[in-house]
Amino acid sequence: MNDERETRLEKLLGYLKSDPDNITLLFEACDLALESGGHEHARALLVKLLQRNPDHAGASYRMAQLLFLERRFEESLALTGKILETGEQHPAVRHRHALSLVRLNRFEEAALRGEWDQAKTLTATALRLQPQSYSARYL
Repeated sequence: MNDERETRLEKLLGYLKSDPDNITLLFEACDLALESGGHEHARALLVKLLQRNPDHAGASYRMAQLLFLERRFEESLALTGKILETGEQHPAVRHRHALSLVRLNRFEEAALRGEWDQAKTLTATALRLQPQSYSARYL
Protein backbone atom coordinates (compact mmCIF):
# COMPACT_ATOMS: atom_id res chain seq x y z
CA MET A 1 0.00 0.00 0.00
CA ASN A 2 1.49 3.38 -0.88
CA ASP A 3 1.87 6.06 1.78
CA GLU A 4 -0.84 8.36 0.41
CA ARG A 5 -3.43 5.58 0.28
CA GLU A 6 -2.39 4.23 3.64
CA THR A 7 -2.75 7.69 5.20
CA ARG A 8 -6.17 8.15 3.59
CA LEU A 9 -7.32 4.71 4.73
CA GLU A 10 -6.15 5.33 8.30
CA LYS A 11 -8.01 8.64 8.28
CA LEU A 12 -11.21 6.95 7.08
CA LEU A 13 -10.86 4.20 9.67
CA GLY A 14 -10.46 6.92 12.32
CA TYR A 15 -13.65 8.61 11.15
CA LEU A 16 -15.41 5.25 11.34
CA LYS A 17 -14.47 4.89 15.00
CA SER A 18 -16.60 7.92 15.79
CA ASP A 19 -19.28 7.15 13.18
CA PRO A 20 -19.30 3.35 12.73
CA ASP A 21 -22.66 3.22 10.96
CA ASN A 22 -21.73 5.66 8.20
CA ILE A 23 -22.35 3.56 5.08
CA THR A 24 -20.62 6.04 2.79
CA LEU A 25 -17.44 5.93 4.88
CA LEU A 26 -17.61 2.13 5.09
CA PHE A 27 -17.80 1.80 1.32
CA GLU A 28 -15.12 4.41 0.69
CA ALA A 29 -12.73 2.75 3.12
CA CYS A 30 -13.52 -0.68 1.68
CA ASP A 31 -12.86 0.47 -1.89
CA LEU A 32 -9.60 2.10 -0.86
CA ALA A 33 -8.52 -1.05 0.99
CA LEU A 34 -9.33 -3.18 -2.07
CA GLU A 35 -7.43 -0.81 -4.37
CA SER A 36 -4.44 -0.82 -2.05
CA GLY A 37 -4.27 -4.54 -1.47
CA GLY A 38 -5.41 -4.17 2.14
CA HIS A 39 -7.48 -7.31 2.05
CA GLU A 40 -7.77 -7.67 5.83
CA HIS A 41 -9.21 -4.16 6.18
CA ALA A 42 -11.53 -4.74 3.22
CA ARG A 43 -12.79 -8.02 4.67
CA ALA A 44 -13.52 -6.49 8.07
CA LEU A 45 -15.43 -3.62 6.48
CA LEU A 46 -17.35 -5.92 4.16
CA VAL A 47 -18.33 -8.22 7.02
CA LYS A 48 -19.68 -5.20 8.87
CA LEU A 49 -21.62 -4.02 5.80
CA LEU A 50 -23.04 -7.47 5.10
CA GLN A 51 -24.04 -8.01 8.73
CA ARG A 52 -26.16 -4.87 8.50
CA ASN A 53 -27.65 -5.78 5.12
CA PRO A 54 -26.89 -9.33 3.92
CA ASP A 55 -28.56 -8.78 0.55
CA HIS A 56 -26.78 -5.54 -0.36
CA ALA A 57 -25.64 -6.11 -3.96
CA GLY A 58 -22.78 -3.59 -3.76
CA ALA A 59 -21.31 -5.13 -0.61
CA SER A 60 -21.83 -8.65 -1.97
CA TYR A 61 -20.11 -7.72 -5.22
CA ARG A 62 -17.12 -6.27 -3.36
CA MET A 63 -16.89 -9.44 -1.27
CA ALA A 64 -16.99 -11.51 -4.47
CA GLN A 65 -14.21 -9.30 -5.82
CA LEU A 66 -12.13 -9.84 -2.67
CA LEU A 67 -12.68 -13.60 -2.77
CA PHE A 68 -11.62 -13.62 -6.42
CA LEU A 69 -8.42 -11.72 -5.59
CA GLU A 70 -7.74 -14.31 -2.89
CA ARG A 71 -8.19 -17.03 -5.52
CA ARG A 72 -11.31 -18.34 -3.80
CA PHE A 73 -13.13 -18.68 -7.09
CA GLU A 74 -15.94 -21.04 -5.98
CA GLU A 75 -16.99 -18.62 -3.23
CA SER A 76 -16.73 -15.64 -5.56
CA LEU A 77 -18.85 -17.47 -8.13
CA ALA A 78 -21.48 -18.32 -5.50
CA LEU A 79 -21.81 -14.66 -4.50
CA THR A 80 -22.04 -13.33 -8.05
CA GLY A 81 -24.53 -16.09 -8.83
CA LYS A 82 -26.65 -15.02 -5.87
CA ILE A 83 -26.57 -11.41 -7.08
CA LEU A 84 -27.52 -12.43 -10.62
CA GLU A 85 -30.43 -14.53 -9.30
CA THR A 86 -32.01 -11.34 -7.93
CA GLY A 87 -32.31 -10.06 -11.49
CA GLU A 88 -29.32 -7.73 -11.22
CA GLN A 89 -27.52 -7.71 -14.56
CA HIS A 90 -24.83 -5.09 -14.01
CA PRO A 91 -21.94 -5.76 -16.44
CA ALA A 92 -19.39 -5.78 -13.59
CA VAL A 93 -21.26 -8.57 -11.79
CA ARG A 94 -21.67 -10.58 -14.99
CA HIS A 95 -18.01 -10.03 -15.77
CA ARG A 96 -16.81 -11.20 -12.35
CA HIS A 97 -19.12 -14.21 -12.65
CA ALA A 98 -17.66 -15.11 -16.05
CA LEU A 99 -14.09 -14.71 -14.84
CA SER A 100 -14.78 -16.99 -11.89
CA LEU A 101 -16.21 -19.61 -14.25
CA VAL A 102 -13.11 -19.33 -16.43
CA ARG A 103 -10.74 -19.58 -13.44
CA LEU A 104 -12.59 -22.76 -12.47
CA ASN A 105 -12.06 -24.10 -16.02
CA ARG A 106 -15.80 -24.02 -16.67
CA PHE A 107 -15.35 -22.47 -20.12
CA GLU A 108 -18.39 -24.06 -21.71
CA GLU A 109 -20.69 -22.79 -18.99
CA ALA A 110 -19.25 -19.29 -19.34
CA ALA A 111 -19.67 -19.46 -23.12
CA LEU A 112 -23.23 -20.84 -22.90
CA ARG A 113 -24.26 -18.02 -20.60
CA GLY A 114 -22.80 -15.52 -23.04
CA GLU A 115 -20.63 -14.19 -20.25
CA TRP A 116 -17.23 -15.05 -21.67
CA ASP A 117 -17.43 -12.84 -24.76
CA GLN A 118 -18.75 -9.98 -22.68
CA ALA A 119 -15.98 -10.48 -20.13
CA LYS A 120 -13.29 -10.31 -22.81
CA THR A 121 -14.85 -7.21 -24.37
CA LEU A 122 -15.27 -5.38 -21.05
CA THR A 123 -11.74 -6.21 -19.94
CA ALA A 124 -10.22 -4.97 -23.20
CA THR A 125 -12.27 -1.77 -23.05
CA ALA A 126 -11.41 -1.10 -19.40
CA LEU A 127 -7.71 -1.63 -20.00
CA ARG A 128 -7.77 0.61 -23.06
CA LEU A 129 -9.61 3.43 -21.27
CA GLN A 130 -7.80 3.25 -17.93
CA PRO A 131 -4.69 1.05 -18.13
CA GLN A 132 -3.54 2.08 -14.63
CA SER A 133 -6.91 1.57 -12.97
CA TYR A 134 -7.17 -0.96 -10.17
CA SER A 135 -10.54 -2.09 -11.47
CA ALA A 136 -9.30 -2.49 -15.02
CA ARG A 137 -6.31 -4.60 -13.99
CA TYR A 138 -8.25 -6.89 -11.69
CA LEU A 139 -11.46 -7.41 -13.62
